[in-house]
Amino acid sequence: MSNEPKTCLAFDFGAGSGRAVAVTSDGRSLAAAEVMRFPSAEYVSPEGLRWNAARLFDQLETGIRAALDQGYDLCSVGIDTWGLDFGYLTAEGQLLEDPWHYRDPRSARGFAASHIPTAALAQATQAQVLNVNTLFQLIADQNERPQIIARADRILMMADLLAHHLTGALGSDLTLARTTGLHSVHEGWSREILEKAKLPGDLFADLLTPATLRGSLRPEVRRRTGAKALPVIAVAGHDTASAVCGLPLQPGEAYLVAGSWNLLGFETLSIPAAALENGFGAEGGVEGRQLMTKSLEGTLLLRLLRDGLSRESGTGYGFEDLAALARQGAAARVDLARLELGSAEGFLHSLRAQMGSGFTPQAAAFAVYDGLCTAICAGIEVIEQLTGAPVSCLRVGGGGARDAHFCTLLADRVGRPVAAGPVEASAMGNGVLQLIALGVIPDLAAARRLIATSGLTQSYFPEHSRPHATGRMPCSR
Repeated sequence: MSNEPKTCLAFDFGAGSGRAVAVTSDGRSLAAAEVMRFPSAEYVSPEGLRWNAARLFDQLETGIRAALDQGYDLCSVGIDTWGLDFGYLTAEGQLLEDPWHYRDPRSARGFAASHIPTAALAQATQAQVLNVNTLFQLIADQNERPQIIARADRILMMADLLAHHLTGALGSDLTLARTTGLHSVHEGWSREILEKAKLPGDLFADLLTPATLRGSLRPEVRRRTGAKALPVIAVAGHDTASAVCGLPLQPGEAYLVAGSWNLLGFETLSIPAAALENGFGAEGGVEGRQLMTKSLEGTLLLRLLRDGLSRESGTGYGFEDLAALARQGAAARVDLARLELGSAEGFLHSLRAQMGSGFTPQAAAFAVYDGLCTAICAGIEVIEQLTGAPVSCLRVGGGGARDAHFCTLLADRVGRPVAAGPVEASAMGNGVLQLIALGVIPDLAAARRLIATSGLTQSYFPEHSRPHATGRMPCSR
């Protein structure tokens, strides 16, 4: 373990925004500081919803320059992004077009056109089959724009594409591969699925293990940023996997990455036989771990409620205002699955349709918070059934970790402690995997011990000690 502090620059690009965070450690302590934030790079083209690749590349270089200008002596760079989306590269390494956004309707068209049974896909990948998976985007392109696939030498997932811009090196991050619908837990890239989808067998680059070297900054990037030949480390390229690495998770605990969608799950070395039929799919972790994860509605609902109430009343509601409304609201319940998510106006209309005369801003806020917690409680019961053991604590990372009302309510509803933080769990996980690759921290267990003492977590305890739905008592304070 090194005694010299080293600073890594973690780029964490979510589907909504991005950030560059400097993560520093000497092996005995850990600190993180935000360098800068970036706005979303999505845009509507004449063909559909896409990502502005040039803007993303510029944000990378801007972040490196900003870190150097702020006096950081950088030792490495790492990148994590959302899953599902990708870019087409020529044999010369040129990007053929701006990547498509998974929310573009083409994904659903590909899903509808697929002749591969979803049960067979689930069995091969052991992952949730979603109509936005990379596989279905590719099927749509094969049906509608076969020339683009014919011209492509490789496709790279978003973190791989950004790393290629910095280094010129090809490589497919393992955790992002798990979001494609094309990766088998037993054989890697599935030749069988590629053949059934009539896709080229060599479309994807070789898989990369997290906490290994991708390459170094290209001379042109060094010239534009003023950086030295920094190593670019393959971290857990999927932001969910990075977030789980950034939580001080212990055996017997569950995780909740609370963002636009709530991702609930647990780490395991072996996939439970009944996981898929209970809505949990295996996503890629590090050091041989599988992340058994279920997607639930998340803070997107709170954002839509906030925006809808703000526009309707002319009052600028914030998330703190929603929490205050929820504390004042009478008990009310709605079916979150029946709410319209396309716009704030549509969301509010669908909420009113369910609540009828009982709709008030207070009751609506209560109902949304209640629905989020109800889904999480049900998921935790399933985790206990799959693992055969009680969940001792729920670790929460992401933006939801900032919401004290959510965490307090969640602790009381699930009947056990909730440990919130780090909020920027993806950036933290990204950074510690770089530090592991550099030899500053020996492994993920050691990194989590450092995160636990970093002052970036806060605990919430149940208001009432009572049995929860499984009949077990919550763990003691």
